[in-house]
Amino acid sequence: MAIVSVTEISEGRTGNADDELKREYRRMFRVVTDSPLDEQGTIIASPYLPKRYSTYVAPNGFVDRFAMASKIEAHQEIGENPYRWLVGVDYSTSIWDRLRKKGGDKQDGKDTQPENPLFDPTEISYDTVDGPELIFDVDLNNVPIVNSAGEPYNGRPVVDALIVLTISKAFADYNPNDAINFYNAVNIDTFFGFPKHTVKCKGLKGTSQFKNEFFYWKVTGVFHIWTRIMSLRIPGSAQTASLAGWQLEEAPCDKGFKILSGGKLVRALDDSGVPESHEVFLDGSGSRLGNLLTPCYRLTAAGVPIFTFHNRFIFATLGF
Repeated sequence: MAIVSVTEISEGRTGNADDELKREYRRMFRVVTDSPLDEQGTIIASPYLPKRYSTYVAPNGFVDRFAMASKIEAHQEIGENPYRWLVGVDYSTSIWDRLRKKGGDKQDGKDTQPENPLFDPTEISYDTVDGPELIFDVDLNNVPIVNSAGEPYNGRPVVDALIVLTISKAFADYNPNDAINFYNAVNIDTFFGFPKHTVKCKGLKGTSQFKNEFFYWKVTGVFHIWTRIMSLRIPGSAQTASLAGWQLEEAPCDKGFKILSGGKLVRALDDSGVPESHEVFLDGSGSRLGNLLTPCYRLTAAGVPIFTFHNRFIFATLGF
């Protein structure tokens, strides 16, 4: 018994705002399972659906940080089909009224309700650590790293410094599946001021807490931030693409010991007919690149890395 797919749909989406700036939204999802025995609890607990108290994020990336998920409900889409479900997630800014720091019972004109730890200030810290070692075949000005004869070196290893961002915040609940889904994932939104593709999640730790008669979770997220930006040549073009952060891991230089010749893969030879002792630059189509030409990288014509090494998510959904 498992959930096969979760898809956000437009049917049933609603939203409203009043003159007191109260805002409400509803997001709709279609969930497909592989078993008729799956029931509402299994559907609602899916790690692919927003969790309670998560921040509202629209399909186009719009974020309302003050609107939090207050209700999640599920019902079968078609009565005769037990495999398809519709899930509605309601968001509201008025949830803050129910989770206010103090309020409720009063004695001698003073609040007697204990402080809600969900309103404890978020703890944020920054540090640095060595990043991945990359082999660059061009310098910062996109000049090939070759000797005076035009022969490439084996590449220049570079170790960048990464920013380590650690965030600790109190949440009403914690889903360990988030730690699995987001591990080594990269952001596709601006996160704490850092642009997309530059932030990688390295852990989401949840620790149960009990304070002031409230049970809650202290969630600590660790993120590695790589701010390097490089312009890399697109194969078959003089144009370059600007890649940031963790995208650079997904765009290796086009080079190797072998080339395509007559449709066959053969060893690259030097001018004397001897196999090259080092990798040679390729032109994006398997042929050898001419000396002193700028190396190209494994990118599409649109300048997007061909390979995908990281999952990508909207990090605002984490609620930090």
